[in-house]
Amino acid sequence: MYVCNCAGVTQRQVRQAVNDGATTVKQLKSELGLASGCGQCACDARELIFDTMLANATATGAAATGMAVSVGQPARPSFA
Repeated sequence: MYVCNCAGVTQRQVRQAVNDGATTVKQLKSELGLASGCGQCACDARELIFDTMLANATATGAAATGMAVSVGQPARPSFA
């Protein structure tokens, strides 16, 4: 799905840029051209940056603790 129609930037491209270290819309603008036209995509891009960073942190935390974690759900240890 497109995040920025003006520059033709997709969610996949934004996620990849965040995984590569981008943390702001300004960085995405520099790297991908996002929000360089009308700018209406900036709020959606910020949300996607946050969601991607949260998913990465959650996955990293789960790997470090050995617990299964779902985004949006509280982590519960397994006592099996």
